[in-house]
Amino acid sequence: MTSVSIVIPVRNGERYILEAIDSVLVQGEIIREVLVVDDGSTDATAKKVEGFSDPRVKLLARPQGRQGVSAVRNFGLSQARGEWTMFLDADDRLRPGAVNTLSAGTSPPDVVAVYGDYERIDERGQKIGRRNLIRRREKPDGFILETLLGGNFIVNGGIMLVRTRVFQDFGGFDESLRYAEDWYGWCRLAAAGRFVYLPGCHVLDYRVHATSVMMNRLLTFRDCEPAIEAVFSDPAIIAAVSPPELRRLRHRSENHMNAYTVAQAFRARRHREALSALADTFLHRPRQSFRAIALSAAALAGI
Repeated sequence: MTSVSIVIPVRNGERYILEAIDSVLVQGEIIREVLVVDDGSTDATAKKVEGFSDPRVKLLARPQGRQGVSAVRNFGLSQARGEWTMFLDADDRLRPGAVNTLSAGTSPPDVVAVYGDYERIDERGQKIGRRNLIRRREKPDGFILETLLGGNFIVNGGIMLVRTRVFQDFGGFDESLRYAEDWYGWCRLAAAGRFVYLPGCHVLDYRVHATSVMMNRLLTFRDCEPAIEAVFSDPAIIAAVSPPELRRLRHRSENHMNAYTVAQAFRARRHREALSALADTFLHRPRQSFRAIALSAAALAGI
C-alpha cells in the first residue's frame, strides 16, 4: 500500500492548523505521518497540535539557525518516512479522498510526482472566485520539464504527491531563494522523471485571506529574478534542454513571472501597486505587456 508523509510548516497558525490536520487524518490509513514543523510560533499552535491523540501527528521544532519556509519544509522532508510526500500549508485543507485519488497515479516507477487541482476559499472556508471557468483546461502530463520551465502552473504544493527519496536526493527546496523556490524545486523534480496529472481531481482548498503570504507581501518581478537565474543555470536542467529551447523558455518564464506578479496584486485588491507594476511592464518590458494584461483581467474576474 502507498504510504504518504504530509509536511506542514507553520508559524503562528493557531487559527487554521486544526482544520488542516483534520483534513489530513480523514484521508485514512494511506497517511503514514503528519509532520507539523513549528517555525517558532508564539501563539497556541504547538498546544493545539499536541492535543491530537493520533500518534501519526508529530510536532517538530525547527532547528535553530534555519530560516525561511524552504528550510522548514526541508527539515520536514528530511524526517519523512513515507514513500510519497505532500507539502501542505497550515491554512489550507485537503478535500476528502484527495490523497487516495492521487495515489492511483503513483504506480509506474518513473513517476516522480502526481498532481491535481485546487479551489480558492476565504477565511471562513467558503469558495471564492470562478476557477470553474477554466476547469476544462487540462494541465500537462508526462515529461513536463519544458512546459514547467515556461511558468509555474503547479501553484501550490498541496495539490501534489512527490516521490520522497527522489526529492530528498537533490536536497528539496533551495534555501538560498526567498521567492519562487517551489517552482525551482518542481523543475528539478521534472528533470528527474515523469509527472502524472489527474484531470478533474480537486485535491485542495487553497485559502486566501488578509494575513496569508500571498495577500500580505506582494511580489515583484525583481523578487523572482534570482529563482529564474537558478532554474536556468541548473546543470540537470541545462543537460535536458537544448540551448536554443532553453533561451526561448527563459524568455517565456520571465513573461509569465512578470504577468503573475502583476495579476496577484490585482487579486489582492492592491490596485495602486498593480497599476504601478503594469506601468513598469509597459515601460521596461513592453513585450510582456499583453500577457500581464490578460492575467490581470483573469484575476479581476476571479479566475
